[in-house]
Amino acid sequence: MFKKTVCILLLLLALSSQVYADVFLLEPTETILEDGEETDLGNVAAGETFKFVIQKKTGLGSEWNSLNVDSQTIPTDWIAESGSTDKTLFVFVTLPAAAAESVQRITFSVGDGTGPFSSQSISAYVTVKENLLDASIDRLKQDAMVSEESEFKLLINNESIAKHSVRISSDLPEYWFKPFVVDVAPLQTLEVDLLVHPKRYGARQFSFTVSSELNSFEKSFDAGLNVFSTLRGKFSSPVSGFPFFTPSLLPHFLVNAFIALLS
Repeated sequence: MFKKTVCILLLLLALSSQVYADVFLLEPTETILEDGEETDLGNVAAGETFKFVIQKKTGLGSEWNSLNVDSQTIPTDWIAESGSTDKTLFVFVTLPAAAAESVQRITFSVGDGTGPFSSQSISAYVTVKENLLDASIDRLKQDAMVSEESEFKLLINNESIAKHSVRISSDLPEYWFKPFVVDVAPLQTLEVDLLVHPKRYGARQFSFTVSSELNSFEKSFDAGLNVFSTLRGKFSSPVSGFPFFTPSLLPHFLVNAFIALLS
């Protein structure tokens, strides 16, 4: 009789525990989900990789030890990879660069091995959208001095739940402006300083290009510098190249270059 009572109590405890075996979602949004519940994760762009991260602890003294994607609930050309840290379980979901706009319902299974919550499932909606990345540059036309740094302010806005790698380049020579890559965090706006180093005086028209490392996004900006010379800048500019509007004054600029090297 005593054994039957204990078994019944343990069964009732297990059943009641199933109700409260919560999944604590940490990324890309924070919420608490019970078995069978759904949530909306937000928007993601083609080519990106978003993270689905949960806390290992269930809140009832036990831990989840597995988190996986039901492969039947994602497109065949999407890639899902599971992993863990000391305190979390996660899945990286990668979209192909040509992923079409759509709404996907992805099912995740969680488990704690042989514990009372051996297998549960939760679902998440993710919307694949275009135009989640945007960029702008302030003061595209500026005055500058030879060999003195000119600064352009670039703002990159990322409305995706995934980080995005962006390349910033220019049609200037690399000794004026060197291309580089930045990562824009999910749902954040990043301010980037674009530093141009004028080497010759005169008017220079050029462009900046902001392009995705992950998909087809690209945006260009027409810019210009009206570069004035200082005494040393005037003499040293021929070392880096001839001014744009005086190619016929070769002897004069060779003399200036020689003076600059001596000074």
